[in-house]
Amino acid sequence: MDVERIYFDMDDVLVDFTGGVREFCGIEIRGKNAVGDDILFESIRRLGNYYQRAKPIPGSLELFNDVRERYGNKVEILTAVPKPSRNLPSLGDDKIDWVKRYLGGEVAVNIVLRREKVGFVRNRGSVLIDDNAGNIKEWNEAGGTGVFFTNPSSTRMSLERIGIDCGTPR
Repeated sequence: MDVERIYFDMDDVLVDFTGGVREFCGIEIRGKNAVGDDILFESIRRLGNYYQRAKPIPGSLELFNDVRERYGNKVEILTAVPKPSRNLPSLGDDKIDWVKRYLGGEVAVNIVLRREKVGFVRNRGSVLIDDNAGNIKEWNEAGGTGVFFTNPSSTRMSLERIGIDCGTPR
């Protein structure tokens, strides 16, 4: 595959967002609904600096680093923040700080609203690794290559199948 860019989502791809919400906020995320989202974002707002506490998904940082070792600056983060009405204005900066802490300061971090992710598609060589099936569907429909994330091991195999060299797992 001729790679244009490889974008990694953060929440539940690199960061154990669901596990952290359970541990730090006492909330179990079950599907998407307005009431659940209200409770979730209010809990994160009350907690403050969620990403200072959030931990990586085991194996995800290794996958990211293996791909970045081969593709360099073509590997970036593409992550969404809640819409402004959720009143979490520092969440984007918190995500950038998390990336600096775990992946280094030289990794490009693109902070967008969820609906804006698809705007990063240039061609089939624009690859998105995301745990949101809707994002993957939109990405593919826009002409990119979406890889649905379930865990680092299966994602590594999916990337290899489409011609992305991930190297030997660490």
